[in-house]
Amino acid sequence: MKPTSGRVFVGGKEIGKDTDFADNIGIIIETPGFLSSYSGYKNLDYLASIKNMIGKKEIKESMERVGLDPGSKKKVGKYSLGMRQRLGIAQAIMENPDILILDESMNGLDNQGVEDVREILLKYKG
Repeated sequence: MKPTSGRVFVGGKEIGKDTDFADNIGIIIETPGFLSSYSGYKNLDYLASIKNMIGKKEIKESMERVGLDPGSKKKVGKYSLGMRQRLGIAQAIMENPDILILDESMNGLDNQGVEDVREILLKYKG
């Protein structure tokens, strides 16, 4: 969608003019979509292969940071809403982005999950 007014700059580049999309951004918008027949780790490994910036260690660390077991064989299709949210946050942070855009990132999380996500976000606060 093209803006009708205004301009957006990220890292000194104008979005839509100098670049189509800002570099090094982690995003979760509403409910993240994953391949339901793959495990959480396999989903993140597949996504990480797109940019090839990180390895297995970083994927495992991001999953552990949000309270998921990277060794679990459980398919994402069997995840609860809260577990999918945690996996989405792990995906958003796994490449250590400069900017995080999180839309409804607390959706489906229990009280402990909300507290965990707050702690994660506080660590990224710059």
